Amino acid sequence: TAISPTVVVTAAHCIMPIPINQLRVYLGDGFSGGAFTGEFEITKMTANPLYEMSGDRSFDVAYILLAKPLPLLASDYIPVLTDPTEIEELIKVGKVARIIGFGTREGGGFGEKYQVDTAITALRPNEFKMGGGGQDSCQGDSGGPVYAQLANGQWRVFGVVSRGGACGTGGLYGLIHKSICWIQADSGVDLGLAVGTCH
Repeated sequence: TAISPTVVVTAAHCIMPIPINQLRVYLGDGFSGGAFTGEFEITKMTANPLYEMSGDRSFDVAYILLAKPLPLLASDYIPVLTDPTEIEELIKVGKVARIIGFGTREGGGFGEKYQVDTAITALRPNEFKMGGGGQDSCQGDSGGPVYAQLANGQWRVFGVVSRGGACGTGGLYGLIHKSICWIQADSGVDLGLAVGTCH
């Protein structure tokens, strides 16, 4: 999920086992069938230091720093949810949000962008649960975004696909705002966060 022209958010578990020279970032509706634009080189990728592969996995958030800016319009970037009032509005049990990913789909196939709207089912200190009843993320969706719409019609990105059991039964998602100040400080990129967001 691009949150600025040079910063992409993903899941920590997606980058930790892979050498940096083996990863690239692509834009578009899917790698399958060549429905993508550009191949963007990575200069740095770092997992949240609080994430543990074999322990506390609740900070399953990482960022990727690109060598060159993405050729996107300013309006293409959906703002990260950081405002406390908006957090209260969107991150609550029962709130319907949208998962977007390129992973395995019901009936087979993967590598194309799909989306599903489903509800948040539980909250944890640094992550949340959502999905079930066949409306879910699946293998290959890891690191993808969760968006929700405010009452005023504006969208915010706030979640990262982390892990789960059988596809369709719901899963766990990292909260971007719990890592956003670390991302800004560690990357050295001004993310345009509101004054007071990072104390």
